[in-house]
Amino acid sequence: LSQSERGCRILESAEARLRPPEGDRSERARNVEVSEEQEHGTQVEQGGHDGVEGNEDSEVEDSEVEDIPTDAVSDDDEDVDAEMHHMLSVDCTELYSPVRVNEYIKKYGMKPGSSLDLLTGWNFDHSRDRTAAEKLISEQEPLLVVGSPMCTMFSTLQNLNKNDEKWKARLRKATKHIKFAVKVYRRQHRQGRYFLHEHPASASSW
Repeated sequence: LSQSERGCRILESAEARLRPPEGDRSERARNVEVSEEQEHGTQVEQGGHDGVEGNEDSEVEDSEVEDIPTDAVSDDDEDVDAEMHHMLSVDCTELYSPVRVNEYIKKYGMKPGSSLDLLTGWNFDHSRDRTAAEKLISEQEPLLVVGSPMCTMFSTLQNLNKNDEKWKARLRKATKHIKFAVKVYRRQHRQGRYFLHEHPASASSW
């Protein structure tokens, strides 16, 4: 062989030794592809894991909000309710009377309520005033309601006029006021509080 041919064969032999077999090359290629896929998958999983961590953080935050003890809040609310109830509640409310008993009880450190009467702006001929009075009494929760509805139509002398139409109309009107007072009394009784009905002993309203 000439020197040039020997040189070519030496180069080919060297390349053959350095070149891996076909099977090894394909295996290495597969390994590279798998490695790349795994690396890519790891990145995807890491991204997904970040998302999961975000959800976990969100769940933790939600659970932390849910787990906040409500005892303190409810206690505060109860204290406020009790204070409001104390501020609104009174010892006495007068019904069909200007200020009389309420002025007297101040001397004993008791808390006067409202005095609901025609002289103080309450006309119980009107249903709106009766409804407003019931609402006010319900809010104030007086320990005692003193009721003094008109007693004129229930006196002994009034029985002499029973056949008079005007008398009958006046009696119906007076009876309506008695029924309203009794309605207030019944509520007081149901709620464990007191009432005092102020009428003469001889009145027919009893």
